[in-house]
This record gives sequence, C-alpha cells and structure tokens, in this order.
Amino acid sequence: MRRFVVQGSNSAVGTEASNGRPHLWLALMLSLVVVSSGCGDDDGAPDDAGADVRAIPDGATPRDGGETDGTVPVDAATDAAVDASLDDGGPDARIEPCDDGLDCTVDAMESGACTHDFAAAETTCAGSGTCDGEGVCLLPGTRIVPEPHTGEQRFSEAVAIDGDIAVIGARATTSSDPHDSFYVAERTAGAWSRTFRSAGDDTMDTDLGAAVAVDGELVAVGAPETSDEGAVRLFRRSAPGVFEEVGVVGAMGSRGVGNALALDGDTLVIGTNQGFVHVCHGRPTFTDCSTLGPTGADFRLSGISMAVVDGERLVVGDDGVSASAGSAPGRVYVFDWDGTAFVESASIRVPMASGPGCGAFARSVALDGARLYVGRTGNFSMCDSLGGGVYVFQREDSAFTLATVIPVPEDESIPFGFRLSAGSEALLVGGAQTRAYLYRVVDGAFVLTARLVPPAGSPSRFATTVDLTSLGDGAIVSSAEESGPTDVRGAAYLYTLDGV
Repeated sequence: MRRFVVQGSNSAVGTEASNGRPHLWLALMLSLVVVSSGCGDDDGAPDDAGADVRAIPDGATPRDGGETDGTVPVDAATDAAVDASLDDGGPDARIEPCDDGLDCTVDAMESGACTHDFAAAETTCAGSGTCDGEGVCLLPGTRIVPEPHTGEQRFSEAVAIDGDIAVIGARATTSSDPHDSFYVAERTAGAWSRTFRSAGDDTMDTDLGAAVAVDGELVAVGAPETSDEGAVRLFRRSAPGVFEEVGVVGAMGSRGVGNALALDGDTLVIGTNQGFVHVCHGRPTFTDCSTLGPTGADFRLSGISMAVVDGERLVVGDDGVSASAGSAPGRVYVFDWDGTAFVESASIRVPMASGPGCGAFARSVALDGARLYVGRTGNFSMCDSLGGGVYVFQREDSAFTLATVIPVPEDESIPFGFRLSAGSEALLVGGAQTRAYLYRVVDGAFVLTARLVPPAGSPSRFATTVDLTSLGDGAIVSSAEESGPTDVRGAAYLYTLDGV
C-alpha cells in the first residue's frame, strides 16, 4: 500500500473570495510524502513530533518482510492499558483498533505496536479479486453490455451508481441513426445484473443518456438535444426492473440542458453547454428551478463537472477558465446553501510558474463532507512543481486549504484524474484508460487499496467515467470503446468493494 500524508514545507494555493477581491496566495505547510504502510520512518522515530505516539520497541520488525506502523497514536489511558496488558501477560488491549479492515494486509500487534504486513500475492480479496503482494487488490467486475442494435451507441460514456442501482447512458453517435436510451443494473444478494432498458428515442436525436444521475430510487437522465434547449427526464423505480417516468425538466432559456447532472436528495443540479448551471428543488419532479453562476460571469464550459453533498454545498469545476496572473487554467467554484439559495462562498485556483501546455485544473470534482477533491490532467513538465493528479482540499471554517496531492501513478498516463467520485472516506479515480484506482482514508492517510480492472484484457478508454456509492461499497466503471459480439459495442463494469 502507498500512503500520502501531509508534512511541513512551503507551497501555495490561490483562493479568491467571492467579493471579487484579488487573489491572495496563501502559504501552506505542505509536502507530499510517500511512506510505507506504516506511520513512521524506518528507524521507528515519530513522524509527527506534536502527536502522542508510541514508537516500535527496539528489535521489533515486520513479519514476513511486510511493512510496519512505526508509530501508533494513543492517548494516555490507552497507553497505560497497553502497558498493563503487556506487563501482566493479559490480552492485548489494542488488537481491534489495529485492524485496518483491508483484505490485502495482515494486521497484528507486536510488543504494543501495530503491524500491517502485505498479504501474499494471489490471496483472495473482495470475493473475486487477488492481492498483488504489495497490499493492493486487483478486482475484476461484473460486465454489463447493451442489447444488440443496428446503430452505434456511446454505451457507458455516462454512468452513475447509488446503493444497489446503477445507471448507464447509451446515446447514439449520429443523428441519422438515433437509438438514444439508458440502462439500469440492480444488485440482488450481492450479484449485479441488467434489469431495465428505456424505450429510448428511436425517432429523434435527443442525446438521451448523455448524462445520468441516481439517488435512491430516482433516476435523472440528460437529453441535451431535445427540441431547441434540451431537457432532463426523471424516472422512479416502482418495482425491481420497473422504472416509470415521473417528470421532465426543461425550458430554461439555455441550450444543452442536461449535458451534466448531479442529484442529491431534494437538489438536482443541471449543466448546460452555454455557460449556465441550473439548480432545481421539489423531488421528484423538480419544478422549482433557478440559474446559478459565479459572481459577475458565466461559467466557461469547455468541460464541466459538478458535485453536491447533502443539498447544502455545491461545487462546480470549470476547466475552461484561461490561465492568468500566475494561475493555471481552470477554477473551482464553491456554493453554500443559505436557506433560500446557493451563494458563492469561494473559488479555488492553483499557481503556475510559467510555460505552455499546463493542462486543466478542475477537469473533475468530488465532495466527501468537508473534503474536496479536484482532478488536474495534462503535461506539467513545463509548468510548475505541483504537477498533475488529484488535489485534496480540506474545509476549515469557511476556507479550503490544500492538504495534499495524490500524484499520477508511475505506470499511468496523463488522463489520471479525468473523472473522480467520492464516497465515505473513499475516492475512486478514473481516466487512466486501463484501470481505475480506489483510495481509502486510513489513519488520516490516503491508501491505494484496489485497482479496478476488466476481467480480461485492457480495452481502450476503460475507466474514462467512474462513479462510487455514497458508502464507498460499490462502483461502476465505463468501457465505452470495448468491442463485443456483432452489433454490440461498449460495456460497463460493476464492483462490490467489501474488504478493499
């Protein structure tokens, strides 16, 4: 496993207040440290001098060549209990807290210190996966494919998952052959299967399925080419495999309505292709809508990503913002609900030293409580020291500070971070084109626990779109270019993430 933690050095991130004041570059205490699956250096010295920690006693070593938590945070009471249990030979008081809950590690207490050894290669993980011998589960998924059709669909370019329901967009590639539709897969007794296909728009090109979202038993499907403006169609599950249309949201005065979606509780957020974002309330029909935009300007939507959490906070990533005043391209806008409307509370950019080809900050965004994830893709060799990957911001009071950056894995490519999805203390990163990466927050550090892969081969454009359940126990990954039997193209893969 690899952990990414924060330690002291100097870096900076730009936060622009919503009152239009100039950028204030805030100095942050940040560096990216890749450590073993433990909490300390090889010499057992504490990493954080300000924390109450216990170092590995002299002579203690990892079992079977694994990795060791060099320091374990404890409070005084726990420390005394451990000492007492060790002194009198009683049961170890800290065995249970030592278990990280992951299949590809072997956890144990040794002389009062917690050890996390790597499970042997080929050890079974998450039911159908195998450990790679370095603490990471290689997990194949359940393959879902569309029905045979005469036209060519963009099956799985848009995907969403919540609980036991997954939604897959399947818009047509050409207006001359419209077979726009969407599919639903459901999980029963731990097994995923395709249960529903919409009737589709076989007589007109609406781009139904260009974007999808699901919350509970309610499904939202974007159709941005409907009439002149676009629309969002709403469906509700009434029984297993049965989804009935309950409403249509449209006529908002802008084109491309429904090319991006976010759905959470009583809040539906709709992206367009004209620089507007619409926020609607009133589940399940969402008839109460308003237009949202950053102070003094419209969004510049070369690529838009949105995330909403608990209906109280909305984040919009806009990678179309041009580089300026030492800032890299792209910006993240943060809106908070004040009881009557979403009000812009902050915008976030990252600094750029100089140079062309700096890629896009805010290509994708995700929210998990007070934690904000932002994807940055592109070639950064000519730009700045922060580089590409996933930027992790932590909200403190009303400000977001940069906590760490999860870098592009050494064996991966520039698109890493093109799509992000967050669940409870979990992050799924897509865009790598051959696999998706699952990170868990363990002891305050980001740990790579699983690589989600197709059962066989490496289809092109795998994992360009991903989504994670709110609990982090299930995921869906696209494989839009995958070839199959005659008249079938594209696939989606569903994963159950217990134990990884």
